[in-house]
Amino acid sequence: MPPDKPLTYLSAKAVLEYINFGKRKILHATCPGIRKMEENAPYRLELVKVVSMRQNDFIMIIDSFQFCFGEYDGNKMLMIDLSTDERVDRLTFLRPEQEAEKFLLHTLSRVGTRIKNVELTFQAAPEFISKCIPITIKNLIVNRTAAWFPTNKPVEHVKVDKTVQEDTLKMAKHVTVKLSDRVDTKIVSQWNCESIRIESTMSSEEVAYYCNKVSKRTDRPIGSTLVANHISSVENVFDFLPYKKNARKTVLNDRKCVTISIDESTELNVYESSVDCYCVVVEVCARGTAIDQTNHCLICRPKQFWSISILGKVININFRKHLSAMCPEIRKIEKNVPYHLELVKLFGMAQKGIIMSIDSFSFYFWEYEGNKILMTNECTEKSVDWLIGLGPEQAAEKFLLYNLSRKGTRIKNVELSTGPEFISRCTPIAIKNLNVNSTTAWFPTNIPIENVKVDDTIRSDTLKMAKHVKVKNYSSINTDILSEWNCESIRIESGMTSEELADYCNKVSKRTDRPIGSRLMATHCPPVKHLIDFLPSQEYARKTMLDDIKCVTISIDDATELNVYSSSVEFFMMVVEVCARGTAIDEDF
Repeated sequence: MPPDKPLTYLSAKAVLEYINFGKRKILHATCPGIRKMEENAPYRLELVKVVSMRQNDFIMIIDSFQFCFGEYDGNKMLMIDLSTDERVDRLTFLRPEQEAEKFLLHTLSRVGTRIKNVELTFQAAPEFISKCIPITIKNLIVNRTAAWFPTNKPVEHVKVDKTVQEDTLKMAKHVTVKLSDRVDTKIVSQWNCESIRIESTMSSEEVAYYCNKVSKRTDRPIGSTLVANHISSVENVFDFLPYKKNARKTVLNDRKCVTISIDESTELNVYESSVDCYCVVVEVCARGTAIDQTNHCLICRPKQFWSISILGKVININFRKHLSAMCPEIRKIEKNVPYHLELVKLFGMAQKGIIMSIDSFSFYFWEYEGNKILMTNECTEKSVDWLIGLGPEQAAEKFLLYNLSRKGTRIKNVELSTGPEFISRCTPIAIKNLNVNSTTAWFPTNIPIENVKVDDTIRSDTLKMAKHVKVKNYSSINTDILSEWNCESIRIESGMTSEELADYCNKVSKRTDRPIGSRLMATHCPPVKHLIDFLPSQEYARKTMLDDIKCVTISIDDATELNVYSSSVEFFMMVVEVCARGTAIDEDF
């Protein structure tokens, strides 16, 4: 396309849709030719917050801009650019609520508007947000309000502080309820969510009432769950069911369970969570998922024996150990089948004490009146201890390597605190999330870890190849080590000085193997423009603009550049990102 040929109306409108909020407002103010088009083009926004703590006081945050509507020496609107802290205020002819309504509906009430994160907090809820045309929201947080944005598709994640009758909640995919009062089970039972998490405690009566309501619904999909805090035994739910004709006490993955029939193809299972023993799970399952206690050893039948090596991977450790003890025929196979575990914790208390947790079991190896192991089932709180012929560390090593050092072992969450050296002798395993505190001992891994949390910057192949790393330390950052990591994202929760950031940028800019999109985020208070003064070589560095944000750009090669800018969402965070060459544009500060 020749450079002087303008975009068509539809093309220009499509481009406008992906331009950030701040730049669009500049275009609207400076380019009269596209003003009408801009007013009709929908927004794609990262963040929208609406807060009202009293009747005539409203705060709106749209991406990196804050708008305040209030009564002070007349009706006023104050606009703050949070990335530069520039402020502009003007008098308005309307009262704060009317002006806020007009502004919000003008900005968001457009067909096709998409917002990633929405937060609503109202002491006195303005009804005007419900006048907005249906929009698309990915994540929604609602506090103290009955006013909701209309949506045109199910919200991915919703957090609310109470159970309310609302269509948005009925159709949301995942809902978390943070209330501290009693749960309105009648309302919750009407929701069609994939998962519901009640962060307050539900009594056995409430769980039973919810189960009774949901068991009468045949439209709930298999796999939909409710998880709630529940201290009593799950069997107590059975006693509170108003109709026990279709309910029975069963076993699900060696856990006590109450099963309620829904129809010929589905059933409702109520059982204790394998991760948090103080949580109860109510799940819609395929008929026959839970089995009667008298039938729970059917796996040992000869015609099903061939599948034990496959089934063993997904059977929890409790049931597997039970099978290994009770069924000699499968004992040899069980010893070689890898585990698929939810949680492994390892904590070295002292030289003579090691605590290990595997899913819902904890093991304590210590030296007291002889060497001992204490095993506790966290779900039932039953404990067994016995004397052993090895020292605590040798016994812990033997136990851990026997259970985890199996080819194909997968663990979702691993937590290490002052981990002993013997864990490095484990065969490489797959870990999804790793949390490390005060240790230099690591599990060998055979695939990159998804998320790693560490308390210091240390040299480790695990960290070099991890996808996302969060560093929690509050001491000086070792930029030599940090620059060697190949992560998609690194987040430093402590602050980095301009000197440290500049040193990191200088080292990373010499690496041409970092993929586009990889980034580092760190707390950094001084403006980004001062960073260029600390770069040891300023030959390839320049001051630029990126999405209307001040930026420092360092050339890497012909295809990539390193951009350093302030985050538009977390205003005290600095972002160092590898981008395609030309992403940032030159502009004098």
